[in-house]
Amino acid sequence: MILIVYFVVFRILGSNYDAAVMCSGLCGHGLGATPSAIVNMTAINEKYGMSRKAMMIVPIVGAFLVDIIYQPTTVWFIKTFVKGFVQ
Repeated sequence: MILIVYFVVFRILGSNYDAAVMCSGLCGHGLGATPSAIVNMTAINEKYGMSRKAMMIVPIVGAFLVDIIYQPTTVWFIKTFVKGFVQ
């Protein structure tokens, strides 16, 4: 995850401070939840200064993707495994 964040995502986002804070948020999402992303970004913001752009984008996009991607994926996995076990 760290290699993808550093070599791909950081450069795509612009290789600046906002990109670094957003990458820390992505690592937080990789740990499992939006609150982890916010904690990571808050720690960096307290030490190096505020990034308003990252603090607005990451939680909104993270919550949106959870609703759009994770729920249908979970339903698909449940249907697939239940169908396999029942028959």
